[in-house]
Amino acid sequence: MSNRHRKSIDDIKAQLDGPVMSIPTSFLADGSIDYDGVANVIEVGIASGTRVSLLTIGDSQLAFMRDQEVADITRFVVDRAGG
Repeated sequence: MSNRHRKSIDDIKAQLDGPVMSIPTSFLADGSIDYDGVANVIEVGIASGTRVSLLTIGDSQLAFMRDQEVADITRFVVDRAGG
């Protein structure tokens, strides 16, 4: 990530106003991430007024994912939530 996209701590704190949503990860029967389900959660959250979507170790099940899965879902959430 280039420095021009980095936000200061004060900028980040200012964004943590209003509803904050911890994203639960949906999985398919084969154990893979259900990206359509995750997208739906993000879209409902945004439509409901949340400006912050978080991946957390508990709700998002990050502790049970491989490193590449964590990287993939992180990129997906950032892209889907509009940065």
